[in-house]
Amino acid sequence: MYKYNAKVSLYGFTDADFGGDLDGRKSTSGFVFLCGDTSVSWCSKKQATVSLSTTEAEYKASTLAAQECIWLRRLLEDLFEPINKPVAIYGDNQSAIKLANNPVFHARTKHIELEHHFIREKVLDGTIEALEVRSEDNVADIFTKSLPKGQFELLRSKLGMVDKIKFKGEY
Repeated sequence: MYKYNAKVSLYGFTDADFGGDLDGRKSTSGFVFLCGDTSVSWCSKKQATVSLSTTEAEYKASTLAAQECIWLRRLLEDLFEPINKPVAIYGDNQSAIKLANNPVFHARTKHIELEHHFIREKVLDGTIEALEVRSEDNVADIFTKSLPKGQFELLRSKLGMVDKIKFKGEY
């Protein structure tokens, strides 16, 4: 049962494959946001440009997640109350997380389009917190690549999804 004075707990997971599209070698970004234990927003999207490294693909995915996070945060604040702490976004690539957390210019990433540094700005202003999660615990994996049945079912259950819902009148 929902209680109006309950604290809103928003957090997300992000992931990317690297060059998974066999035709154009573009990567796929994926993210999911949960409010408590309930998935409230998710996405799987092919990246617009080819990434030159796993770090770049994961960084682009993190930026996509950060954009959604800002929208969700504003929506939840309109519905409930201000969120007075950074929203955690978990990823499994240490280099991408370090890149998001470090506002210093990196010579090896100067080719990355400016729009992808949005997450860095949001980490710096305290809106988002970029944190690490073990790859096997990253539920956003389900949005970026095909998985073995057991792993798929485990991640699906962690997202609060079910195999099939029967509606009244269905057989």
